[in-house]
Amino acid sequence: MNTPIVYSRKTIAVDVGYSHVKAMSDGGAKASFPSVVAPGDESPLNGLFGRGVEHRVSVRPFFSQKESARRHLVGEAALRVLSATATLSREKPPEIHDVLLLTAAYLLGADCAELAAGLPLAYYASQRDALRRRLEELSAWVSVGDGPERHITFSRVVVIPQGVGAAFAANVNLPANGYVGLLDIGCYTTDYLLFEPRSGSLVPLPGAHGSFELGTHLVQRALAEAYQARTGAPLPPRRYGEVLFAAANGKSVLYRGRPVELVDVLEEARERVARQIARTVAAEWGDRVDNLAVVTLTGGGALIFGDVLKQELGAVETVSDPVYANAAGFLRMLQGAGTVKGAVRTTKTQET
Repeated sequence: MNTPIVYSRKTIAVDVGYSHVKAMSDGGAKASFPSVVAPGDESPLNGLFGRGVEHRVSVRPFFSQKESARRHLVGEAALRVLSATATLSREKPPEIHDVLLLTAAYLLGADCAELAAGLPLAYYASQRDALRRRLEELSAWVSVGDGPERHITFSRVVVIPQGVGAAFAANVNLPANGYVGLLDIGCYTTDYLLFEPRSGSLVPLPGAHGSFELGTHLVQRALAEAYQARTGAPLPPRRYGEVLFAAANGKSVLYRGRPVELVDVLEEARERVARQIARTVAAEWGDRVDNLAVVTLTGGGALIFGDVLKQELGAVETVSDPVYANAAGFLRMLQGAGTVKGAVRTTKTQET
């Protein structure tokens, strides 16, 4: 006799970014890991040196035998493998995107869940329906690490523009007059929206929202070029995040036992890219940029570019948790929040 499957009903939001996956559940659980996947063949050394690899992920279609499961390394575990795969393509391949999303759902404890997922504003209209249909049909047995195999499927799927999700999470203080801008700065894209306060809510201005392909990947590229110039060896893409993190914390990286200093490159690159972002969004918003009451920053790029953007745009604030802003906003929207309102505390970026 077959044992019936008992599902834990949850509402979850998963933001599969080009750099990291960020996910939240209605129960308060969070998960974040690099958006990297690698083949997960078992190593005979697993378990011999401490805990070993945490994100060993097994995925198999619902109507299949256990022997057909495909094994992956995901996140930090995948970064240690030469065959690791990430993507900066405009449409994330399902074999990468769906493994990342299923891993996040498992880590949140979800089984048959209501799901909110996102797309950059520029790609939303062309990709949302195909993504929603694919995720509605997604049904797989998943295990992570030494955890039990669980059936993961989604009872409802909502696809939301990433900048819009961030706006629902930002909850800026409503100004007495002037416009409210929002910049959601990710690895590959920056989403921008411009709002007008009206009747206690923020109303988006037509023609003043979209995406452009500027983000932290340009800083990573500059670091990679400098690394090659100073060592003679190319920097593997799987190490881009590691090198950026080291430089942001004032540390060198090693090349064959000797330190390679890249902090100076980071400073030049982040100032250059931040000014590109400011010029681009000013061109999109036109003369309305002169009547900005505040520009709210979300996304991981807010932590890198925030102080320079404050110099360029004036009244700039960063939300208290910019990395999880999209996931938090997706969750609010899925739970029925109907308007973008104020006012949760924001943290102003420090002036240089």
